Amino acid sequence: QYCPAIVANHVDGLLLLNMEESDYDEIGVKSKLHQRRIMVARKKYLARYERKQNGELDEDDDSEYSGSASETPSELLEEEAGSEIESE
Repeated sequence: QYCPAIVANHVDGLLLLNMEESDYDEIGVKSKLHQRRIMVARKKYLARYERKQNGELDEDDDSEYSGSASETPSELLEEEAGSEIESE
């Protein structure tokens, strides 16, 4: 749905990982729920990347993140809410 706008705005992975909430409107992601989904996925990816950089994640563990997982957006939001509570 947003691919044409992402391509047209030359948004690459690094830029996507560093976007702020206000940037999503600029590339056409108007839905707050869609923005939240992107932010949750981004946060999850960054945590995985950090674990991998620290040697806490083996190559075999990548299968968990291959896109075949059946996590729903609700499960992702619950996971994020739980991690926010823990960090307080």
